[in-house]
Amino acid sequence: LPVSEKEPVMGSLPVSEKEAVMEAFPAFNEKLDTLDQLLERNKKFAEGTLLDPKMATFESGVEARKALENGQWPIAVVVCCSDSRVPPEVIFQVGLGRLFVVRTAGNRADADAVLGSVQYAVCHLNTPLVIVLGHSSCGAMKAAINAAKGEFPDEVRY
Repeated sequence: LPVSEKEPVMGSLPVSEKEAVMEAFPAFNEKLDTLDQLLERNKKFAEGTLLDPKMATFESGVEARKALENGQWPIAVVVCCSDSRVPPEVIFQVGLGRLFVVRTAGNRADADAVLGSVQYAVCHLNTPLVIVLGHSSCGAMKAAINAAKGEFPDEVRY
C-alpha cells in the first residue's frame, strides 16, 4: 500500500494521542509537509535569514520535548552525511520531531542499519518524504576516493 493509505503505527500511540499533541504543541500545527516548504526554509538559511528565534526556541525547547515524549511524527526522513557542518535540522530550520535523520560518514546508504532506519520511518512512522542530502567538500568521500587509488594517510597502515 502507498504510505498515505496505511494505518499509522506510531508505536503504541493511537491517532487521538497524536491529535492531542498537535493541539498542545502549536508549532506542529504549522503546515510543513512538503519538499517545497523544506527547500524554502533551506533557502532562507542559505541567505542568512533565520526563523524567528522565539519560534526556534519553542520548536526545540522544553515544551517540544514534553510534547514528543510519547511519539514522533516526522515529515521527512533525511539520509545525510555525519559531517558536523551539515545538520539537517539547522539547514532546514525545523525543530524537534520534524525530521527523522539517518547519518553516516560519506552519506553511504548501503548498510542494513541505514536502510532499516529509513524503512522504520516510512513504514512505522508513516513519514511521507525521503530526502538524500549531499554536500560539497565531503572529507569522507575524499578519503574513500584516495583509498581506492591506494593513497592512505600515514596514520593508516596495513
